[in-house]
Amino acid sequence: MPLKKLLFSVLIMLSVSLNAYAEDDYDFDLDDSGTEESGSNSNTDDGDDFNFDEPVDVGSGSTDNSTGDSGSGIGDVPDFLKGGSDPIKAAPQQRRQLTPAELEEVRRLENERVWVLQRRPFLKSERYELNTHLGRNINDPLVNFYTVGGQLNYYLNEQMAIGLRGTYTLNTETKAFDNVVQDYQVFPQVSRPIWSSSLNFQYVPVYGKFSLFKTWLFPWELSVRGGLGWLQTFIDGHVLVTLGANQQFYLNRWLAFNIDIDYQVFSEVTSPNANESTLLNNLVLGAGLSIYLPLDFEYKELK
Repeated sequence: MPLKKLLFSVLIMLSVSLNAYAEDDYDFDLDDSGTEESGSNSNTDDGDDFNFDEPVDVGSGSTDNSTGDSGSGIGDVPDFLKGGSDPIKAAPQQRRQLTPAELEEVRRLENERVWVLQRRPFLKSERYELNTHLGRNINDPLVNFYTVGGQLNYYLNEQMAIGLRGTYTLNTETKAFDNVVQDYQVFPQVSRPIWSSSLNFQYVPVYGKFSLFKTWLFPWELSVRGGLGWLQTFIDGHVLVTLGANQQFYLNRWLAFNIDIDYQVFSEVTSPNANESTLLNNLVLGAGLSIYLPLDFEYKELK
């Protein structure tokens, strides 16, 4: 039949093509010696021979780079991995010392710069503070008294100080006291202080700057203190516990303005017939000036 003959012819042609393809020999020689293996298919004329043992040198066209130290072919060791001088690790050049005039110019330029974190404009470490103040009580409706006093502090560092504080008191009864006497025919027993002194420890937790009318800039700080002392009244003397806070505004390198609040707690027998003492307190609001000694200070290092 014609169809059978056609299929038979196609099979014969395919068989012939496969035999012809199989006769082409591609020899991938992986021998370490770089030569072809011996055998029935080692004839160099029968196929293409590819050898992957050696890198190809594009620059020189040679396949042997084992003895050369230079070249840009594939497989070369980069120069920066080889032994020898490394430009990255070269020693820096010696800097020239600044002359006094150049150093002074550098300092002037540093002072003109605006620093985000600036150094303290006022230093207190190892300095004495001599404080004078005037005050008035604000928590007793029956007695008005005014205080005049002083305080001497020694600063251990910029935050901590120890000091002695003393006050003298001028006091009078208020109009409310007179009204009680006239309306109720009684004489209220009140405590009237004469003087007080105390030993205090002071700490500065906050400091900053204050701008007035966008023209003047004043450094300021807030300090708190606590101490023990002695309070003398018209009746008797008493152990005193004192707490206080102080706001300082620095006017120059040795003078400061203070706003002060002082809280005093003590126990006193206000009536001759009373058997038990009463816990009393005085709250005094005052203001004053502070002088720091020595009058000037120096920074130990540049900012």
